[in-house]
Amino acid sequence: MALCAISIVIIRTDPVATGRGFYLTVSMLTIAALLGAGLYACTARARDRFGQILFATGVCWFFVTFANSDASFFYSVGRIAGWVFEILLAYALLSYPTGRLESRGARLVVFGGRC
Repeated sequence: MALCAISIVIIRTDPVATGRGFYLTVSMLTIAALLGAGLYACTARARDRFGQILFATGVCWFFVTFANSDASFFYSVGRIAGWVFEILLAYALLSYPTGRLESRGARLVVFGGRC
């Protein structure tokens, strides 16, 4: 909940954002859903890494909201986190339900996303 609250503050202080309310809602729901599902998956299937991956993806999206900041450091962190989020999201989608990339094609897609 603290990450959602911090994201709300960052997004609300963006002086040039248009559609701020919509983006605020989507960001807050994305963070809460990823963190909640990740925590649930960690407790339900502790031996699988999928819950940890979902939780990490939610934390990364929290950092993506920093791109709405006026401060150059936080803006840069948010932009870089956006690239990391895309790779983590691809990893999460392709590694379901075990949390491991089991095929060569899946590994190529995720690791090819770094380029």
